[in-house]
Amino acid sequence: MFLVSVVIKLFIHRPEPPVISNPAYLEMVEEAFELKKVFIDNDSLFSIFEKCKGKREREALMFLYAYMPIGDIADYNPDLFLEAVRHSFKMRREMPWGKSIPEDIFRHFVLPLRANNEALDSSRVLFYKELKGRVKNLSLYDAVIEVNRWCQEKVVYTPSDERTSSPLATVKTAYGRCGEESVFTVAAMRSVGIPARQVYTPRWAHTDDNHAWVEVWVEGEWHYLGACEPEPKLNVAWFSATAQRGLLMHCRVFGYYSGDEDIIKRTYVFTEINVTANYAPVAKVKVRVTDSDGNPVEGAGVDYKIYNYAELYSAISSVTGADGLSEATLGKGDIVVWANKDGMFGFKKVTPGGPGAGREVGQNGGQGTGREVGQNGGANGGRDSGPEEVVQIVLDRREGEVFAADLDIVPPAEGKASVDVSQEEREENNRRIAWGDSLRRAYIATFADSSYVAALVKRLEESGKIVADSGQSAAKSDSDSGQSVAKSDSDSDKSANSLDKEKIARFVYASRGNYREIADFLEWLPAESFQTGLNMLEVITEKDLRDTPSKVLRSHITNLPKQINEPEGEIFNKYVLNPRVGKEQLGCWREFLSKEFAQFMNKANFNNNPQAIIDFCRKIKPASKYNPQNIPVTPVGVYKLMAAERASAQGLFIAICRTFGIPARFEEVTGKLQYYLESAWVEANIFDEGGEIIGNVGQIAGDKNTSATGSVTNYGRLMVNYRGKVVDDPKFESHFTIARIENGGINTLNFRSKEGFEGTNTLRGTFKEPVKLEVGYYSLTCGTRMASGKVLSRVSFFNVEAGKTTNLELIMRDDPQDLRVIGNLNPEARFFNNTASKEQSIVECTGRGFFVLVFLRSNHEPSTHAIRDILKNSDAFGRLATSAILLFKENKQLEDMAAVRDISDNLPKSFTMGVDPGGKILSEVSASLKLGANPDLPLVVIADTFGRIVWYTMGYNIGTGDQTLNAFARTQGKVPHTLAD
Repeated sequence: MFLVSVVIKLFIHRPEPPVISNPAYLEMVEEAFELKKVFIDNDSLFSIFEKCKGKREREALMFLYAYMPIGDIADYNPDLFLEAVRHSFKMRREMPWGKSIPEDIFRHFVLPLRANNEALDSSRVLFYKELKGRVKNLSLYDAVIEVNRWCQEKVVYTPSDERTSSPLATVKTAYGRCGEESVFTVAAMRSVGIPARQVYTPRWAHTDDNHAWVEVWVEGEWHYLGACEPEPKLNVAWFSATAQRGLLMHCRVFGYYSGDEDIIKRTYVFTEINVTANYAPVAKVKVRVTDSDGNPVEGAGVDYKIYNYAELYSAISSVTGADGLSEATLGKGDIVVWANKDGMFGFKKVTPGGPGAGREVGQNGGQGTGREVGQNGGANGGRDSGPEEVVQIVLDRREGEVFAADLDIVPPAEGKASVDVSQEEREENNRRIAWGDSLRRAYIATFADSSYVAALVKRLEESGKIVADSGQSAAKSDSDSGQSVAKSDSDSDKSANSLDKEKIARFVYASRGNYREIADFLEWLPAESFQTGLNMLEVITEKDLRDTPSKVLRSHITNLPKQINEPEGEIFNKYVLNPRVGKEQLGCWREFLSKEFAQFMNKANFNNNPQAIIDFCRKIKPASKYNPQNIPVTPVGVYKLMAAERASAQGLFIAICRTFGIPARFEEVTGKLQYYLESAWVEANIFDEGGEIIGNVGQIAGDKNTSATGSVTNYGRLMVNYRGKVVDDPKFESHFTIARIENGGINTLNFRSKEGFEGTNTLRGTFKEPVKLEVGYYSLTCGTRMASGKVLSRVSFFNVEAGKTTNLELIMRDDPQDLRVIGNLNPEARFFNNTASKEQSIVECTGRGFFVLVFLRSNHEPSTHAIRDILKNSDAFGRLATSAILLFKENKQLEDMAAVRDISDNLPKSFTMGVDPGGKILSEVSASLKLGANPDLPLVVIADTFGRIVWYTMGYNIGTGDQTLNAFARTQGKVPHTLAD
């Protein structure tokens, strides 16, 4: 009987699946863990292992610590990771598919909290409580779809800055960009034991943007889905066809991973895998780097670059071996391969798997692929190379040479995704999406409204922090003289008081689901610090307003230095008061550093002594290998570790300076580390180029920067002019970028903040006068993106010399044959004009001439992208008297889009919203353009009242507004060519 009982218990309580059963793999993990522990040399950061219960918990936690970015060890409460381990074991026991997940899949795609570079939190425990009941009786396949439906109920796509919020912060906000939607969805999937990973295309080839989505492991295979964008089936998404035009889609897998996928690289933290072949036709590019004599070059850096955002972006990087060879697998569109070593470089446009793959552009390439347009021409042209050939790249250029090259860059061909979804499935999915939207909107309706803000303002008035309104406007106009009546002191107070109230309302509305934290902070502020608190909210980002707790903001007010080395004003607000150093998660670093330095050293030593701070930061160990993604480590984390990659180490320097009242920053354009002393910005270098620490400072005076060690950094100036007509005023990161070339690397400068309050980042706004730049070698990259996605690019290489101004002409290349009659439509076709509340024909609505039709779908990310992009150019469309009709298949879709106030409230008067019942006009246009029965939306068409279609763009395209505007401008006073021409 006893034996039977034992057998029954063994059957019922089967042993838990192992975390690491392979002895060799376990030994590798243990070694990686011990090496990191020795490197950090702070046992207190590993004390969490004392809480582990048993071998399995310790192995799982050790796996996480062995491969997590070094900052995670210091920036987060270690209980978070032990909780994640225990929860993963729990859901593996409780979910029906838990024990069927293979060990390695569980270890890499369920166990880790981190999906990419997001802030971490305890979301998986909370998500599990909400999701378990919804999915426990479903198959794994259906559970994936249901979890994504739940995600859509919580979050919708909206662009935001590049810092990636935690999953819980994204839920609190109720929106996020695609990177945030995808890490949130990965967290939700993993919370119920579904293996998931984020897939990312760092740059599309056909449009200036990137995208992220999710892959899930179901019964032995990986499937994809749009995060927070549920479909009835897996492997169905709005980007299915778009991805066929991709050049690279990849995933960073936590830890040392040995799956079937193509490995791009391994690091001490992640394994980068290439999944492009899952989505698009691919081919292998093999290059050999040689010197001018044809000898292979060992140790040359090779970058496979994608043209996007008006720069050549390094998608894959490698180093050549003794044979000079490098290779990469990419989609079948044009890339630029850049090779460099010891100040020499060469580059070529290459088409993976296609003709012309090896055409030379480093020196006098062929027409349309790499035509030399500057001085210093070369002799050796290129030749076509087929898919099996090795492309030779000669290091025949030296840094400092002045020349230019034209590149016609063609993206991969358009594809068509097959969608096996029945009408019934589509209708049911639409019903569920509408229900999810209603739940999310109900939550958003709980955010602060005008009555909440009014009550908050009243409480602030009652506490004496702002003055209650009374009397009339602060300034009145003298109707007889037309002169302004002088303001009294009380008038000025009223004006400032009104501005404060506007700020309060703006901050509270922008904080969305975090509004109680912002309101709590405002009510906590002492009256004497109230303006300082408002100033701090002004300089942090909108995302900070949405995810920063009140206690963090309070901490920075409470611990402001009593001695300030510069007067109050913009410099103080931005570079002392500001709690944001770089792109890290905001924390209480000012309080922490004040206590640490008061306890362990003479605090007075740091006052007015930046060199003492530099000397302290020299103790920080370089740790790039343990943070290859450069995930920002907080100043507190760097201090605890005394190890970091460059940017985070510099961030600690900035935080210490600000703690002691010394303004400090990353300079906006170049990213250089600086502090402010005696009315000048001073550069501070704590790492030399080899990664070792140095410690010199230097004051910027005129066009020279003289350091304490006697070295001199010279400055010159750059002026870029534009006289072309392709666009009115070229935009930074849309039409042009400027990069510094140093040690073979191309580092794009940041001109985002040069425009001022307008934020339009235009050439004329940036170069109102010559811009001061450090002496060196630079490139100006510009491009005109055509309707097909092809880019007519030019890369100009130039020098900035000490004390001189370099003048450049920005040339936007053009193709005058780009607009042609490519199809026809019926201008008398009728639709319901929602603006006029009646049925009309197209020509009745638009009048004679050219017009724009935009076919859209509501709750559809590409459609929302397109209309917002078009609205960015609403003034320009108005100047061209552009008639445009925005068409939806159903009235419900139109109503959903009209409910998006920032869209409907900003439509130009010449834009009309309407319904194309059943999509009849869309079907006619699609048939004429041979786009198939179900063309990708949005579809933007330019036609005239004779029914001649001269231009269109379809699907997911960032820059749709610019492209449509440019194409429409060409129609004015110009009769288009016909196909027969």
